[in-house]
Amino acid sequence: MERVIARVPAISFDPTLTYIIVWMENRPGVLAGVLTTLATLEINVLEGVHSRGETEEEGAWIALVKVPPGLDGRRVVEAVERVEGVIKAKLGVKKYGSLIMPPVEIVWELGPNMPVSIWRHMFLSKVYDGLIQAMGPAGHAVFFHQGRHAGILIYEFWRRTMATSSPKMLIEGAFHVLQRFGWFTDAEIVEMKPDKPRITLRVKNSIEAYSRKSDKPICYFLAGLFTGYASKALGREVRFVETRCQARGDPHCLFTTQPA
Repeated sequence: MERVIARVPAISFDPTLTYIIVWMENRPGVLAGVLTTLATLEINVLEGVHSRGETEEEGAWIALVKVPPGLDGRRVVEAVERVEGVIKAKLGVKKYGSLIMPPVEIVWELGPNMPVSIWRHMFLSKVYDGLIQAMGPAGHAVFFHQGRHAGILIYEFWRRTMATSSPKMLIEGAFHVLQRFGWFTDAEIVEMKPDKPRITLRVKNSIEAYSRKSDKPICYFLAGLFTGYASKALGREVRFVETRCQARGDPHCLFTTQPA
């Protein structure tokens, strides 16, 4: 699968940049007109994202841009609002020292009615390490069983959402959804034989191994999550075991089923 690094312009540490937000009719040509107008004003668009609104008839586009020195912000807004189909526009930032943010509320959603919360890998790794320091080896078992229970609970949701009873499709679909959530990258299903059952999953930069060091595999929550979900999808108990882990220097993390 080809990889694209998609940046949502939510924060920046470059005070020479600013944000533009454009509310517009959701129809062909409107965004092209906005981009043409910005190009005419020699405004460089660095990152941007377009989202539909509560109805498909309207949408909003937010972008991080570099405005030429001396160009009046009001002139930019007025020029954009003259584009046919544009409802209104806003240019500016919320500033906290060197940190700048858009002057509007941003709601993070992976898909319709799928709000998400974002944790930096570095922060999450500190949470994991703190729990292990407090609980010792028992913390690993806690992570595994929490993951297993979560996998069991989310199975019904994904079965209804994907509208299929195929174990293969249910496992493959959910696996790649987790990748979209950023729980790991470079996801690959190495082996998928639900009837055996033999399943091997390979990932990089898992939420548990990223930025952590260990002399043994430590992705207990993911192993538990795969275990609970796959057991429901297959209709029989299986257990995923992590045999390779980036935290101990392996090039990737590898999870393989074993008889429960």
